[in-house]
Amino acid sequence: MDSVIQHLSWRKIVDLFASAKERIVIIMPAIHDEWVEVISQFHKTNKIDLWVCFDNQEGVFRSGYGDVDAIYRLESMNATIKQCKDLSLGFLGVDNTGYSFHVESRIISGNPQGPNAILLNEGMNHEIPQTFFPEKFSTNKGDNLPIKDLQSEEWKEVTRKLEKNPPSEPDLQRQISTYNTLFQFAELHFEGGNLSAKNGYHSTKWFAF
Repeated sequence: MDSVIQHLSWRKIVDLFASAKERIVIIMPAIHDEWVEVISQFHKTNKIDLWVCFDNQEGVFRSGYGDVDAIYRLESMNATIKQCKDLSLGFLGVDNTGYSFHVESRIISGNPQGPNAILLNEGMNHEIPQTFFPEKFSTNKGDNLPIKDLQSEEWKEVTRKLEKNPPSEPDLQRQISTYNTLFQFAELHFEGGNLSAKNGYHSTKWFAF
């Protein structure tokens, strides 16, 4: 039996995405592009459902919680995208496994080292997606929360402001030290729709929450 309190490392997140057979649910202030890059690798062959809810306010991206490009990439993958202003919690669900996890700004830390996630029971893992995506379950849960479909014009205005005045980069020293670390990634082999992973691809990209 898995421990309730866990360290949800980048490697574990990649493995979790790789295990998806039906859907991936991500609820957090914003999403970094490397998350979507990994999801896209599995999504090309295994067309899983992608449900995403984020805070579409300009300040979230300026505070180091995610990348604008990640949202546009998710749109190109036909993900169901919701917005929820002042969203502070973090939830990551893959099929029947769900985690509540502490979302940290890249400006504060790009590579959490200690316990940062709670493994949810089956009931909570279903309850949270139902609250944020009630239309998927034909329920009215979430009606008391500021959850809406992504507002196209409002989102375009946010991205326009960010393009005109880009967010400041995180601390340079942290960025350099992180880029100097090699992360093992999965080299994907698709055989009859099944996934197998082999260590082989070394990535110097900055993987962060």
